[in-house]
Amino acid sequence: MIKSLNKSIIASILAFAMIFSFTFQAQAQESRFSDHSTGSNVDILVDNADEMVISATMPAINSSFARVSALASENATTTDITGTLTIDKNLQTMTLVTNEKSEVSTANQRTYDVVIHEVNSLGDINATFTDLETNESYSIEQDKLQASFAIPIGIVIGETLLAWLVGIGATLIVATETWVTVNEIRETLRQKKYEHYEAQIMGGKLYVGHSIDLAGAAQRLVNPMFTKAHANVWSVNSAAAARVARVAGGGATPVGPELNITQVPGFFYYAHYHTASRIGGHSFF
Repeated sequence: MIKSLNKSIIASILAFAMIFSFTFQAQAQESRFSDHSTGSNVDILVDNADEMVISATMPAINSSFARVSALASENATTTDITGTLTIDKNLQTMTLVTNEKSEVSTANQRTYDVVIHEVNSLGDINATFTDLETNESYSIEQDKLQASFAIPIGIVIGETLLAWLVGIGATLIVATETWVTVNEIRETLRQKKYEHYEAQIMGGKLYVGHSIDLAGAAQRLVNPMFTKAHANVWSVNSAAAARVARVAGGGATPVGPELNITQVPGFFYYAHYHTASRIGGHSFF
């Protein structure tokens, strides 16, 4: 069974927590980061080439209020709930483990398989959390506005952790593909033999994925099936980016290089080319 939740529910829960002055225990350590918009703290437990492990805790909330308001499931509101998200960079998987009470045993643990389907240019997340014991799935669609069912509080923590990853520009696994911000990997890619890479804009940041050849890059740039956030390519230098835009534009001289004129706060901007007709996405470099 798949249930769908969205940003309005999460905002309601977090607003409730903030109104009643719920805070997390502060620890003086370099690996802890605060998200002041939600009142949450995120601990980085592991961060290396193979995996990243992060954790956050939500204090107990009044269970009767939660049940009446349909904001959280009944068995997840009487104790502090901690969620730990593990991103396996080799297997390209994500797993969330919480100390919620199991629905099928007496254990205080639930394990969720986490799949991000999409992160749009504004950072809205479309993801699914599947309880591995019950096989029940919860679909997060942050760009949707309505939902009315109870949800496990662990899912709220999981969504907070995903949003935190997007916010800091961490490596993301989206639809089983690994995406890394160009700022983090630019110099490494310039040392490789490939010139062109898939690119997309997520949460206002430019991410790169698999390498592609010139023909594939040109096709991606003008693929009508892609949104403007997805129909993008990153190349190792200006000349390579211009070639992509030229081929995608049927051989006509590309427009650029240029930067976006209207710059939205919180977004990062990179020099790029367009096809001569400006049809399609950005050929970044």
